[in-house]
Amino acid sequence: MKTLLTSFATATLIIISATAHCQTSVSFKETGATSPAIAALNISNLNVKPAENGFKVSWEAKNQFQIARFELQLSEDGNHFSTVKRRACPAAVNGKYEAVLNNTIILASEVYYRIKIVSMDGEEAFTESYRVKTDSK
Repeated sequence: MKTLLTSFATATLIIISATAHCQTSVSFKETGATSPAIAALNISNLNVKPAENGFKVSWEAKNQFQIARFELQLSEDGNHFSTVKRRACPAAVNGKYEAVLNNTIILASEVYYRIKIVSMDGEEAFTESYRVKTDSK
């Protein structure tokens, strides 16, 4: 798989799926076992917006008890995701998060992004993936 992101270029993003202020649920890992911390978590307002020389992904989390971190993941094909940003989860009940990817060029014409959730006990879950079409300058 070719390198997804390279520094020092700009990309213009065109949103082609329902990404602006969407309510989303967490889909659990296929092991069948779920952490109570992940089961209680509610991710909302998952949003992507163009930013200077890149883009910004933001989201809100409620009931984030015993959640260790969130990871922004990108993929060129919607199947093979790589973590590009991490956000630690404070001990608060609710939180707002954002990950800004500046000075990047996306080599594929479409990319997919999702949020990976990791609980304190090491269990993982993922939001739905969303598609973004890029128009490189």
